[in-house]
Amino acid sequence: MISRNLKTRIGHRESCPLQWGSHAISHSLAINHPHRYLTKITQPVVLTLSIACLLTAIGCSKARKGEIASPAESLHHAMALFDKEKYLEAQDEFSTITLNFPGSAVIDSAEFYLGESHFAMKEYILASASYERVVTQYPRSALVPMSQFRIGESYYLLSPVYALDQEFTHKAISELQKFIEDYPNHEKVFVAENYLFLCREKLAKKAYAAGNLYLKIAAYPSAVLYFDDVLNNYYDTRYAPLALYYKGVALQKNKQTDDAIQAFTLFLAKYPDHQFYSRAGERLKALENVKALETSTHG
Repeated sequence: MISRNLKTRIGHRESCPLQWGSHAISHSLAINHPHRYLTKITQPVVLTLSIACLLTAIGCSKARKGEIASPAESLHHAMALFDKEKYLEAQDEFSTITLNFPGSAVIDSAEFYLGESHFAMKEYILASASYERVVTQYPRSALVPMSQFRIGESYYLLSPVYALDQEFTHKAISELQKFIEDYPNHEKVFVAENYLFLCREKLAKKAYAAGNLYLKIAAYPSAVLYFDDVLNNYYDTRYAPLALYYKGVALQKNKQTDDAIQAFTLFLAKYPDHQFYSRAGERLKALENVKALETSTHG
């Protein structure tokens, strides 16, 4: 039985629907249809709880997944990416290992293959940095010899054409020589020796070209200086005979007869099969005639 006061209030609200509002509707729904009212209330609550549970499950799954990734398993995963030539992804994985497991047994391998990933993408400066960390931070690692070779190889591949600055060429020579001296029986020694030879050829060509340039502009003392650089530092390259011949030419043109005779005489003795042998002989004969004439005149 509804009291007279309640009927009066309900009647008043029914007569004034605009003032009743949503609260009255909910109140009416709760009285007349309680099961629909509960459904209306619980739907958003259930949805919210479901989403929260799902997010929690995902978080827990990720946590469990992270917990079971040991250093060895992480390295295995990174190597799988590397073997598939997914080098950018492999870099991320190897870097993560070096950060998360700095004292683990696989740290040297992770650092080395981080370098290999950079090397495969022709990022030679970054690669050399990783190899250098293997050499300096893990000196007892079995990967040190190969890392030392890769340092030299990286600098060799960074070496530009002879006309440009040769900083990387000098670095390549230094690192390759160190590798050859420290690991003379390593399987990569032959490759290192070839790289070393090509680097020396490049530096010899640069010095020889500079000498020729000064010779053409009649700056003979400067020309001799660069030809001597080739003869003193790159005597085992194909530019050594040329440097000796043109050194003689520069001395001859600078009226340094005795020094020119000495240069051509040495050339004939050292390079009897060279294509400039006949030219050197003719120049030597001309210089000796000049010398004999000077001697007879002063005598």
